Amino acid sequence: MKTTVMRFYLSAIANLWYREEMARKRSHRESEQQANICDRLRRALAPSPSEFVETAKPLT
Repeated sequence: MKTTVMRFYLSAIANLWYREEMARKRSHRESEQQANICDRLRRALAPSPSEFVETAKPLT
């Protein structure tokens, strides 16, 4: 009986650790994906160097 209870508790602890570890990794991966999306949007919305040249006023 004692060994069955010990196995149950060890299994429960291992499962809890595994779920927390996977959630941490998933959270980290989602954060990286959000950062990548923001970087891509920033690059897509940033004016190109040619736009700077076309809109620049001549120095007087």
